Amino acid sequence: MIAVAGVFLAAGSLSAANGASVVSVPRPAIGTQSGLPNFVAGIIAVGQPDPAGIVPCFNCIPGSGVVTLGLALPQSVFLVNALVTFDVTGDDLSYNGPCTFEYHLSTSIGGPSVQEQTVGTICYPSVWIANFPATLPSTPGRYFMSGSIHTGSGTAKTTVSGTLLVVE
Repeated sequence: MIAVAGVFLAAGSLSAANGASVVSVPRPAIGTQSGLPNFVAGIIAVGQPDPAGIVPCFNCIPGSGVVTLGLALPQSVFLVNALVTFDVTGDDLSYNGPCTFEYHLSTSIGGPSVQEQTVGTICYPSVWIANFPATLPSTPGRYFMSGSIHTGSGTAKTTVSGTLLVVE
């Protein structure tokens, strides 16, 4: 499990037609600070989907003294055509307005997407997680995954990335 510091006030969520969802735990606004972006992408992880539908979840570790985030075990190697869930997290320091979360899978760094999903919502100062159910490609190989958060008109973007191996 990954611990996320913050104050648990309430949780909001939004689901898209593709099964993607966005959930947040509000946090006190820090306010715009010189040299800091107003929204920071945290991690991109991929794991098995939870058949019980419990994870991902905020504040789901009984007895913890901090707000927590529960994810399926992040993995880096999967079989072709595996059912997975991509998770993209971000920390909204001071942004209020429309935002879009997305993940991309490509065969080269910065290359065209072979797979992607997007979900949008209205963001406010919070810790956020976007969850994307997906089926991995049928072609084995090394893939590069990236998770991005767009704010405003979509021109401001923060991104995190990782590597994924798809094997037979």
